[in-house]
Amino acid sequence: MRYLGTGLFTLSVLLAAVPAGAQRPQPEDPNKARAREHYSLGWEHMRSEAFDRAAAEFQLATDFDPKLAMAWYGLGRAHMALRKYQQAILNLEECRTQLTAQGSRKFNSTMDADRARRDRLMELEDLRNQWLKGPQDERSQDMVRLVENEIKFSNDTLERERNVQFDEPVPSFVWLSLGSAYFRKERFDDAEAAYKSAIRADDTAAAAHNNLAVVYLLKGRQSDAQEHIRRAEQAGHHVDPELKAQAAGHTESALAPK
Repeated sequence: MRYLGTGLFTLSVLLAAVPAGAQRPQPEDPNKARAREHYSLGWEHMRSEAFDRAAAEFQLATDFDPKLAMAWYGLGRAHMALRKYQQAILNLEECRTQLTAQGSRKFNSTMDADRARRDRLMELEDLRNQWLKGPQDERSQDMVRLVENEIKFSNDTLERERNVQFDEPVPSFVWLSLGSAYFRKERFDDAEAAYKSAIRADDTAAAAHNNLAVVYLLKGRQSDAQEHIRRAEQAGHHVDPELKAQAAGHTESALAPK
């Protein structure tokens, strides 16, 4: 499919919770430490496009710490790059499951909730830094922007609300990758739902608007496709001119998956 936007392969570490102020620091779980090591190695291999090795490292990370949500995300991205789309779906769905479970946790105090939010911020900041280490093309710039938006949202929530529960546990970029995995398996209804979730989490998710336009064209919903092309461009995304022409009805469809 030539028109899927930069979210197609969009694809840091869950850091140990900081102990309460007066408590003596507890020794870190060695399995979590080993998981983080393999997780970091996975991103190094992703940047060098050694996707098989990246997948192996992310798999080891999840073996040592199954709750390391971003390791499942990295594993899904690696399998997307390897065109193992069914595996990517399973990995990204597990990432979503882990994030949702973390987001639904009930905390005993605002201190515990704040600690969990700060851990989430560190995780997001690490993911942003992983992207900044790689080549800076439109795809990576889009991803950095989405992660930075999530960081800003989490910061604002931490400063303003102090809720004891996460409001939006699954970030836009996770939904975006999951939608693209569904699309590659021609699960278009699931792809549509995932892209909509990406947009609900972050309305500026330009690639989600672009990819949703593709889904709508496949479903014969040209006016909806045109609307999301417009919104993708408003968010700064370069939309393929042929996609725009097809949405306007000026050319015959060439959207069959390749």
